[in-house]
Amino acid sequence: MTDLIPYLAARDAAAAIAFYVDAFGATEVARWTEPGTGKIGHAELEIGGRRMFLADEWPEGGVLAPQDGAGTPVSLVLDVDDVDAVFTRAVELGARVERPVTDAHGDRGGWLFDPAGHRWSIVTSGRELNRAELQEQIGTAYEIT
Repeated sequence: MTDLIPYLAARDAAAAIAFYVDAFGATEVARWTEPGTGKIGHAELEIGGRRMFLADEWPEGGVLAPQDGAGTPVSLVLDVDDVDAVFTRAVELGARVERPVTDAHGDRGGWLFDPAGHRWSIVTSGRELNRAELQEQIGTAYEIT
C-alpha cells in the first residue's frame, strides 16, 4: 500500500490541533511531547479516515511553520459533506478567508488560511463534469488536455 500523508509545522502545534479538532472534526491519534518544554515533536490526527501529521516548528532542524502573511506554497483540500457549515465554523474559530464559498466546476468550495497559516480548500464535491463541460465553464482561461 502507498499513502501520502501531509506533515505540517506550526508555531503552536497544540493550538493547531485544537483548531483542527473543533473546525474539521479531526481526531487526535497520538502526541509526542518533549519533556520539560511541552513542545510537540510529533502528533497524528485523523480527518475523514485520513491521517495527517503535525509538529511544533523546529528552526534548528529546518522545520519551519508558515510565516505570518507570507502565504504558503502548499494547499490542503478537505472534501466534506457540508462545505458551508465547515467553512463557517472554521472562520468562527479564527481562520482567515482567502476566497469565499462559491459554486464552480460542479463543486462548491472556498479557500481559507487556518490560524497556523496553512491554506485549505474546503469543498463539497458535486457532479463530475466531462472535459467538454469543464472547458465550457472555464472558457479560454485554460486549455484542458
